[in-house]
Amino acid sequence: MGSEFTGNSVRGPGGLLKNYFFPEAMTTRLAVLRILCVAAYLLWFMYPLSYDLELLAHPGFKDPQWLTQALVAVFGESNVRHPLTITLVYDLSILAGMLALVGWWTRTSLGVFTACFWFLLAHRYSYGEFHHVETVFGIFLFMLAFSPCGDCLSLDAWHRQRDPRTESDRRSWRVGSISRMAMWPIVTVQILFALVYFDAAASKMINGGLYWFNGYTMQDFLLTDGYRNDRPLGVWLSKYREICILMSVAAVAYEGLFWLALVPRLKRYAVPMFLAGGVMLHLGIFFLQAAPFFMWMTLYGVWFPWERLSWLRAGQPSKSEAAEPAGLADLKHVPA
Repeated sequence: MGSEFTGNSVRGPGGLLKNYFFPEAMTTRLAVLRILCVAAYLLWFMYPLSYDLELLAHPGFKDPQWLTQALVAVFGESNVRHPLTITLVYDLSILAGMLALVGWWTRTSLGVFTACFWFLLAHRYSYGEFHHVETVFGIFLFMLAFSPCGDCLSLDAWHRQRDPRTESDRRSWRVGSISRMAMWPIVTVQILFALVYFDAAASKMINGGLYWFNGYTMQDFLLTDGYRNDRPLGVWLSKYREICILMSVAAVAYEGLFWLALVPRLKRYAVPMFLAGGVMLHLGIFFLQAAPFFMWMTLYGVWFPWERLSWLRAGQPSKSEAAEPAGLADLKHVPA
């Protein structure tokens, strides 16, 4: 038997999965996250062009990624590694990112921006250096390009508000609509976080076992990274084995239990606890070992209910006078 819609939920085989990934929800959160992520990348996370051009001094790719291999097969390595190619893609990423930020041809510009992001990322990774913090961020950008993230807080929404042909949709440009496509990128990246953290805990247990908790392993990490990255606080803390034992246990417990933030009955308490713990964990890693996880902390915004901010709810609903209250009431059942 196939699934069927009953009110705001889906019953039948696969209904639970559909209700989890595709519940009725406001598109506001997607729009805020679009602005947050694109702005953070353009203003903070984006590498300077000189870094990408300096990589061309290598005689060739050391470990070409699959995207790099595909581009080389089509265009040739000399064209892919050409300074003009890198410069054009870099400049295009800035232009497309600015358009995605203000929401003009939102999905198209965001798609171009994401394609440039992945091209430059694959190019950098093809020389043998990996920074896994960018991967989840790039996946989320890719999913945003296939979502209604320009439905509000965008020039597209402002134009819709002023266009007489869209009189039936009388929303303010600040107010999102109710859609079953509003939550799937958000829920997916929440699950990705749980998987990545669990993988980190499992890797520590598989590769280090109980030795991870003996304190000496953490001392070695802090001492090595502290000297290499000029982190005197890490060097100082490496002297205290008891503290290093507590830090080792806390890291594995946090990473291994992060999936509790996905459990519906626990998320009300688990989400704030794990997000606060994540901020402290990653800030600690940065100040002690110089490992930046600021992209991940930016993505913590997927748990914040932006659609409940009064400024983003002012105006008229998209479908009917009753649609918005019903949709907002359903948000308490939506993955937060």
